[in-house]
Amino acid sequence: MHPLDPLTGAEITQVANLVRAQNEGKSLHFKQISIIEPPKPILRNYLLAERNGRSTSAALVRCTSALYYHRGTANLFLARINLNQNHVEYIKQLESHFHGQADMDEVVAL
Repeated sequence: MHPLDPLTGAEITQVANLVRAQNEGKSLHFKQISIIEPPKPILRNYLLAERNGRSTSAALVRCTSALYYHRGTANLFLARINLNQNHVEYIKQLESHFHGQADMDEVVAL
């Protein structure tokens, strides 16, 4: 895949399953799962090689972020997932003054 391609449905499912496995026994409410673009200097070299018809065989790592709550709590978490290695790199609980964006279910409930 191209490093700037949007996440596929299969990748989103992969991320959700990896994060759920790290939160056993908890019900999760995902607010956002999104691609993390490669660092600009690395991406610039990749795109330059691609544009000039040179080999781009060194595939860039596809990483994502997942923002989620433990359902029924105000505990908001941010995870970074390496899709190439099928691995959660880290999960950190955000400070209490951070809040995820409202989603349609919450807007309708209000």
